[in-house]
Amino acid sequence: MKIAVISTIKNEESLLRPMLDSILNQSLKPTELIIVDGGSTDSTIKILEEYKIKFKKHKVKTLIKIEPGKNIAQGRNIAIKLAKSEWIASLDGGCVAKPDWLKEMAKTAKKVDIVSGNFEPIAKGIGEKIQAVFVKRSTKTNPSSRSIMFKKSCWTKVGGYPEHLYTGEDTLFNARMEETGCKFEVADKAIVEWRMRASLKKWLRQFYLYGKGDGQAGLRFKTGYGKKIASLLIISYVFLITALMFPQIIIVPFIASIFYGLYMNHNIYGLLAGLVLPLRLIAYLLGFHVGIINKPREEKL
Repeated sequence: MKIAVISTIKNEESLLRPMLDSILNQSLKPTELIIVDGGSTDSTIKILEEYKIKFKKHKVKTLIKIEPGKNIAQGRNIAIKLAKSEWIASLDGGCVAKPDWLKEMAKTAKKVDIVSGNFEPIAKGIGEKIQAVFVKRSTKTNPSSRSIMFKKSCWTKVGGYPEHLYTGEDTLFNARMEETGCKFEVADKAIVEWRMRASLKKWLRQFYLYGKGDGQAGLRFKTGYGKKIASLLIISYVFLITALMFPQIIIVPFIASIFYGLYMNHNIYGLLAGLVLPLRLIAYLLGFHVGIINKPREEKL
């Protein structure tokens, strides 16, 4: 099985070496490594050139493409166009793949068109450990592109990643593949370690941008993820209307989220995570509605 690992990066000098080392140390080596840089101004390119020699020793064909100003979706599409392999495995900058990540992906790929890889949090400070409480396993039909493998033919069928979206591009990409009948499966043991945001403020902004991207992408009611978001919106609207009549129920979601946080992690981080979870939900919903209002025009590849 020929596999191209792709990644889009920009100014990743502090986390780039661990990511590249993790690809070098895969028990199943990729056929190709294609990295698109969005215009780094630090030592990212220098590090990439250094590792290009190392990958050559492992017989991995390496291509580095510098595309200043390109967003993540554009970078991924550029990388996939350049790939010669039948299968595409995507890994985000700042992530570290465990040694059997690609092997486990390939094992699951024998039966399906898209493999949803799994991920675990890398959390060091208090804020990062709070964020890590709610990191869950990847979903079957809406995998994050920080850990996914798919047939290039599926990518072609849906017209690639939607380049008009700054965030939520992988959500719409997944939905379109699901709608065209491509088959998904989860590879539980295909794990990528994912560094949490540096602060809770950046974490909330992350979910605001997730919501904005989903709003711009639009709800896809035929997909599992689309139904999930529709249900979330309905529950939120009902709660808001009820809270206008009975303001005292505002405390209910905070109490419920504290119990949920403690259920997920039986320590102080679970408690603190429960306290801030409603804020994450508010950030997402605010972003979603902003995305609906400011929906960009999509241009096909």
